Amino acid sequence: MFIQFLKRTFKIIIIVVITILLLTMTNPNHMASVILVAPFVLFALIIYQIAMAVFKYSNDAHIDQETKAHIIRPRLIAALAAGFPVLLLLLQSIGQLSLKDVITVTAIIILAYFYMGKFSSKAQTQ
Repeated sequence: MFIQFLKRTFKIIIIVVITILLLTMTNPNHMASVILVAPFVLFALIIYQIAMAVFKYSNDAHIDQETKAHIIRPRLIAALAAGFPVLLLLLQSIGQLSLKDVITVTAIIILAYFYMGKFSSKAQTQ
């Protein structure tokens, strides 16, 4: 279990270092449009990996079964938790973030959770 913790932590550190290097060593005025998306993708990966680590180690903790936190769909929750701030960051970067946009993105994330949850439960029963 400790080895898995080290591997997951190492992944997170590598992604953070790559993100920092990309943001500090490049000039967005002279980059291709495809590369401009890379920091957002890396930021989403960082949040996803951290959320998965939290779910993994909260479920693996040595706690009795009654108080143990059972997360049914950790990948779904982690993906949505990573997507929410990245969407807000994308809107902010183009100068379009307002309260209405935050409410809309929140509604989209909630609807995506219920839709994907229902879809994945049907796929598991078949």
